[in-house]
Amino acid sequence: MTSTIKSMAAENTQKPQDAFAQTVYKLSGLLDTHLHGKDPEAKRQDKWQDCFCAMLLALNPESKLTDMLEALPPQSKGMDQTTLLNAMVNMGHYARSVGTTAKLFDARLAPALFVPARKDLPPYIIINADGQNITIFDPAARRLRTLGLDHPRVSRLGRAYFFQTFDRNRQSVSKFMRGGSKQSWFRALLGRFTP
Repeated sequence: MTSTIKSMAAENTQKPQDAFAQTVYKLSGLLDTHLHGKDPEAKRQDKWQDCFCAMLLALNPESKLTDMLEALPPQSKGMDQTTLLNAMVNMGHYARSVGTTAKLFDARLAPALFVPARKDLPPYIIINADGQNITIFDPAARRLRTLGLDHPRVSRLGRAYFFQTFDRNRQSVSKFMRGGSKQSWFRALLGRFTP
């Protein structure tokens, strides 16, 4: 077994688009084996699982496979939106979300998980947006797709989830706000525990 997602992707000799999709497929097969004890070749389609793998590959190809497997809940019956978001937190990424359409997506926030408001439509990963086109990983087609801004799929309302790596040194309150309280950090800490 390869040690990182990037090294797994390097094994693929296809075009970059095909290699991305093939790596997602392989990762998803490993998850199936881990979660369900199935042969990775006997892969069932799981849109959330494929989105999880695509998001990890897009966010941090240096992620270790063991960390990815440990991020999942034990005895899972498959992935859903909550399981995916929890697994991303366990991988060290926190999420913020906003209601929007993919057409209005700001490329600086890529990659992002987009969940359409209509529950019968599958989620997808927005890989890139350049003002003319949007590149997505489509779990239904299991490949990267480039859609124009006039495509109906990018005009639908939904929720976009943006992931950032958790920074242990990040202050939850800015220095400016702490300064306004006229308290030392120690006093502010004690204040959190007083009744």
